[in-house]
Amino acid sequence: MATDLETSLSKHLSPLFPLTHNPHFQPGMACATFHTLHDSPYLTLSRLINNKGIKPLTDIIPDAEPTNMQRFNYSQLIHFLFTHPMLMKGSRDETQFEIMCQTRKTKIRLLSTMYKTLQRDTSTPRPLYITSWENDLQLKITDTECTQIFTNVFHSSISNTSYESNHKRISRWHYTPSRIQHLFPTTSNDCWRCNQPNGTAGHIWWSCPIIQKYWQTILAMIATIVTINLPMDPKVTIFLLLPVHLPKLQKCLISHLLTVANTLIPLYWKKSDVPSVREWVQKTESIRLMNEINLSLTNLYARYIQTWEPWLKFMQTPSRT
Repeated sequence: MATDLETSLSKHLSPLFPLTHNPHFQPGMACATFHTLHDSPYLTLSRLINNKGIKPLTDIIPDAEPTNMQRFNYSQLIHFLFTHPMLMKGSRDETQFEIMCQTRKTKIRLLSTMYKTLQRDTSTPRPLYITSWENDLQLKITDTECTQIFTNVFHSSISNTSYESNHKRISRWHYTPSRIQHLFPTTSNDCWRCNQPNGTAGHIWWSCPIIQKYWQTILAMIATIVTINLPMDPKVTIFLLLPVHLPKLQKCLISHLLTVANTLIPLYWKKSDVPSVREWVQKTESIRLMNEINLSLTNLYARYIQTWEPWLKFMQTPSRT
């Protein structure tokens, strides 16, 4: 528990995080001091705080008028919370295991019960990096879109390089200036392209003025190839969330084109310029050839032609780059 507070290893503390018997408490603030505020072996974080913030004392002791001592104890706890900002972030919902831990009745066949609980659990917690993307890009990603993002990544390409690149991008694997500064505070967090401060992942992949011009060029090229004007939107470029009305094969080709554009960006990491259209065309050609070989071997050559036909026509034009 002390490690969580000192190093912030957890984004959200467990609801069972102990406030009493805590090494950060001042001497004398033992569990017995606060026994009237809880009926469990120790006072937990969920007893005092929820997703909305700190609970009022009347919610903690709803059935009686709080005594002066209880008000004083409550003030001590509030002071403790404010002196540790990580506690003020609140906690997540209790898991089935944590609910089980609070049950006073002794469980029989505990291992079997826990195993069945895990099997019944169908919840899919939202990855924290999706929330970080939302904060960086100032947008909202719905649960449906979140699921679609992972589906798109899974089916993005048969190229291991492209597949790995998509996973790294979505999971924020790359070290951006702001992330490096978090590790080494004396390091500048300025963007290496535009020299603007606060070089977050959202800035490096999307809002940097230089990378914006890159995406405008890529979307213009895609519009030339498939005669569709995609919106200038990070959900489209970064997460491959394409308009639902597009035909399946057209979506497949556009996903390939956007994936290649994203794959090239890390090649210019910590550089002031961005990939060229010529590099994008060359990389896309290698992906196309890989798809041609793969679908030919699986007797799906007709699908390859249907998917890549707009690109093949584009490659026959003399001024493609």
